[in-house]
Amino acid sequence: MRQLPSQPKKQAEWAHYWQEPNLWGIEELHAHYFAHSFARHSHKEFVVSRSEGGAGSVWYKGWTHPSPPGHLVILNPDEPHSGTVVGEGGWLYKALYITPEILGQITEDMTGKSWHTSCFPEHTILDPQIIRLMQKLHQLLQQPYPLMEAESLLLGVVTKLLNRHTDNCPEMDDYKQGHRAVRQVRGYIE
Repeated sequence: MRQLPSQPKKQAEWAHYWQEPNLWGIEELHAHYFAHSFARHSHKEFVVSRSEGGAGSVWYKGWTHPSPPGHLVILNPDEPHSGTVVGEGGWLYKALYITPEILGQITEDMTGKSWHTSCFPEHTILDPQIIRLMQKLHQLLQQPYPLMEAESLLLGVVTKLLNRHTDNCPEMDDYKQGHRAVRQVRGYIE
């Protein structure tokens, strides 16, 4: 009798998603995927994620962008994107979901700018200082935390992102109209 080779064990994928009610209601995701692919979708929030291990790629604004460890991936609200694991090591990342209203409040308080004319033109960002702040914030949020310290870290992340990595974008009415048209087309296709 011939013995068949044993099948390699599948590594378990996991994702933890929660809201931080004491921290302006931001949402957080910690995930480790090995084979998962996200179909094209969008979020109502700004998404700021930090790749920690393995590798992934994100289709965004018509291009496929790598998401290597040590980089930030930033997505503007309502912009379609998809993502997939690249390679055998899976894709480990942590993400913050910040509503436009919260980002607007923080933006106006900290920089005097209106988020209505700001967006993140670059999808993948290498900024070691912001990455370190995000790492500290994520570590802090995994346990009971001092609220002032968490607020300070979040404000530091957001303020540095806004000051270093935003650009002027179309007025929000134009932006929403464009996305309304995209939603209409999606409705016809589906």
